[in-house]
Amino acid sequence: MITTDFSLQCIGLKANPFTLQLPDLVAPSAPRWAPWTMEDEHVKLSWYPSAATDVRVHRLIRTDDEGQMSLFKDFNLGENSHMAIVNGTVSASFGLMAIDSAGNVSDTVYLRNIVSTYVEKLPAISNFKVELLNAEKAIQLEWSYDMENNISFVLYRKKPESDETELAGRFSGQTRSFRDQGPSAFKQGFDYYLKAVADDGRESDWAAPVKVRF
Repeated sequence: MITTDFSLQCIGLKANPFTLQLPDLVAPSAPRWAPWTMEDEHVKLSWYPSAATDVRVHRLIRTDDEGQMSLFKDFNLGENSHMAIVNGTVSASFGLMAIDSAGNVSDTVYLRNIVSTYVEKLPAISNFKVELLNAEKAIQLEWSYDMENNISFVLYRKKPESDETELAGRFSGQTRSFRDQGPSAFKQGFDYYLKAVADDGRESDWAAPVKVRF
């Protein structure tokens, strides 16, 4: 809203100032979608806010398989993500817009045809632990797992303060321990990561990493 003060003066008369309000008719710029992720039945929606300085809320709408559109939620400034539920194989589309303090609405940007897919996971690995064998200059790793058939274990190690991992070994489903004798020369130590993989492609979650520091 644009506000301007005027003071009128006439011969022999003096008028009081008055305020003229000019309507704001300019729509704000549209927000932009950021990368989204799917977690089972939940989709994490993220966005970059509108660049306009007078935005009041960002509005999220949702369209179902039958094309029915509904208001999903209004988000205040600073709220730039939301976890939504997409059940089964039902497709959902989401639209996002910005609304300014004068009620002007930006263009709507869409994320279309999002479908949740349930991926069956293997049971989690338990009792993943590590022991440093100084005399043998080796690292002993052990774990527990309920399955043996049609699976294998994959072990990775990573140097501290590094994003790069290297394969330390792949073992049969009957294996429950491994002695790693290669990395003892690296004095900063290692972080170890272990998961189970089935022959049909299913995987477990990563076991909680164990750390070795020399």
